[in-house]
Amino acid sequence: MKVAICDDLKEDRQTLKNALYQLEKEKNLEFDIHEYENPETLYKDCVARDDLKIIFFDIYMGDVLGTDAAKKMRQMGYKGSIIFCTTSLDHALDGFRVQADGYLVKPYSYEEFKEALLRLHDLFSNETKKISFVADRIEYNIPVSDVILIETSNKGCIVHTTQEDLFTWTKLKDFSGMEDYDCLYQVGRYYIVNLNAIEMVKAEKISLKNGMEITMPKRDVSKIKQDINDYVWNSMRK
Repeated sequence: MKVAICDDLKEDRQTLKNALYQLEKEKNLEFDIHEYENPETLYKDCVARDDLKIIFFDIYMGDVLGTDAAKKMRQMGYKGSIIFCTTSLDHALDGFRVQADGYLVKPYSYEEFKEALLRLHDLFSNETKKISFVADRIEYNIPVSDVILIETSNKGCIVHTTQEDLFTWTKLKDFSGMEDYDCLYQVGRYYIVNLNAIEMVKAEKISLKNGMEITMPKRDVSKIKQDINDYVWNSMRK
């Protein structure tokens, strides 16, 4: 799971990193941590980083407010989680406007950090759930949150992930346990799509965040669109 820490103080970034390392061990997670001293470097890096799941923003970074930086990230299309690290809650309303998922008031304890992170229940439940298959004689266990699309190809399947595309001789019908993952949805006979990776639905096409498009079977268009809308609505309510 890719995580960004945007804080101008090195010691505060280290405090967050230590907490993330501890949570890794307790919950069998794996964080890929990226550090930024200022928002400008974060903006540049995130133009091509669609797989970033969580950003920790310090509120006060020199002349820049973390809430303003978070607002710009939302305007750039960032849809992941935002958690503010702050010395006060003076900017709580601004945080609400950018759909922040939490606040850590400095100095915070590990238990307070852990509580804030575990509120992101759906994010972590999908991260701990994995799909397994063999590609090029290597067994892969890919977190569901990293799967974008599984499509039938050449008597097997291509698994498109946030990192790479992998061919496997496993057939679409043999990807077991798909019913356990509410974000993985079968579209017709040829695709299993991660509903969280959908960018737009238009006419008979589904556009994905990696730039791919898939075509819905004409007879199922209405049902598929309704199922996608239901998933998005239920996700917003959680």
